Amino acid sequence: DVCGGEVAMPVEPSTGEPADAEADGPGGSPLGKERSSDSPWLRESDAAFFEEDEERNAAQAERNVRMRGLLKRRREDIERQSEEVPEHRLATEEFMSVASAAVLVQKVLDESHPPWFLARPQIENVALRLHEEILDFVEFMKPTREEVEARRSWVRIIASVCKTLWPTCQIRVFGSFFTGLSLPNADVDVAVMNVPCKPATAMKILADTMLAGNEISWLEIIESAKIPVMKIRSQACGLRADIVVNQPDGLNTSRFVKDSMKEFPQMRPL
Repeated sequence: DVCGGEVAMPVEPSTGEPADAEADGPGGSPLGKERSSDSPWLRESDAAFFEEDEERNAAQAERNVRMRGLLKRRREDIERQSEEVPEHRLATEEFMSVASAAVLVQKVLDESHPPWFLARPQIENVALRLHEEILDFVEFMKPTREEVEARRSWVRIIASVCKTLWPTCQIRVFGSFFTGLSLPNADVDVAVMNVPCKPATAMKILADTMLAGNEISWLEIIESAKIPVMKIRSQACGLRADIVVNQPDGLNTSRFVKDSMKEFPQMRPL
């Protein structure tokens, strides 16, 4: 089933288990190729899906390695900064100034600690240490300027395609990117308003157009959800996006969260 259905596997009469349920052998041969040659019941189109899964898993493994490298370099940068700051900067004990001083002066003591961890032996209060570590985590996970610009560019591409299809439509960003609470691997939530057709129909038209323009490398349309959503991934940068059509609920919720954070700044790190 091209839309995500499972492939029915034949069962051995003697064991009651799938006839060909073995994983890749030690040689690491591609699963799709092996199954297509050894299992005549598997269609070539189905074997292509197995190969696509392997390619997707390999790409994810490569991204994981790159992320670990970035975390290691950030840890090394913190260590170098701690060696350059005079010791008298460690003497502060004020509640609100501890974070600003310790970010520059502390050194990561143990590789078993998370990458945002900064030891503060001068703080004896456990609650205050937790407070400072929460602030450190927020600072560590804050999107960089390059990450923000990449997401904005991704939204502009989606908006350009939508405007080509429906010139009077409006593009609105909501969710964690709108509120400023997004994590580095978060997707972008986009609402397309004033579309003159049903949401499911609009999503299929948008998907066909973006596929034809080689703008996306993966997509999924979930029509059975309470709010139908279209999930896509950028061909150029790998960022994901969730797109809804003519649904303002997410916009209202995001505005409420953003306004609440302005009124209560303590909400953001929590």
